[in-house]
Amino acid sequence: MTEMRAVLIGGPEGLNADDRVRRLTSLAEGIRCRVGNGYECFQFFGERMVFDASVVVYEWSHRELDRVPDPE
Repeated sequence: MTEMRAVLIGGPEGLNADDRVRRLTSLAEGIRCRVGNGYECFQFFGERMVFDASVVVYEWSHRELDRVPDPE
């Protein structure tokens, strides 16, 4: 399997730089990052060349809050 480097752009400023770089073995339609009480969601944006290396770019799309089950 070929490993790819993915970069997450956009989203909250609180998402640290280490969380914005991922290694993938295949292209995912989306990536979710756990932040606080929910997930920051990123969608595939394209590929770019950076310092003679191909980088897969995912752009922030939305935030999903954790779902708390209704009490019965």
